[in-house]
Amino acid sequence: MIAFMKKIVLAFDSFKGSVGSFEIAKTAEKAIQEELPDCQIIRFPIADGGEGTTEALCKWCHVGYMIHS
Repeated sequence: MIAFMKKIVLAFDSFKGSVGSFEIAKTAEKAIQEELPDCQIIRFPIADGGEGTTEALCKWCHVGYMIHS
């Protein structure tokens, strides 16, 4: 009998100037679900204090934010 992973935690930081941590996690989750449909995926965005930190914090706390220039 082969043991399979039942839970995977995805914790990505953004790739500066190209893609955010949420987009990376969603794409990875979709690919994993295609191969392991019974696996539970937990998306946990992280940030290093730079670009993407506000978005990660707001999404985790379920609050909105606005960008003003």
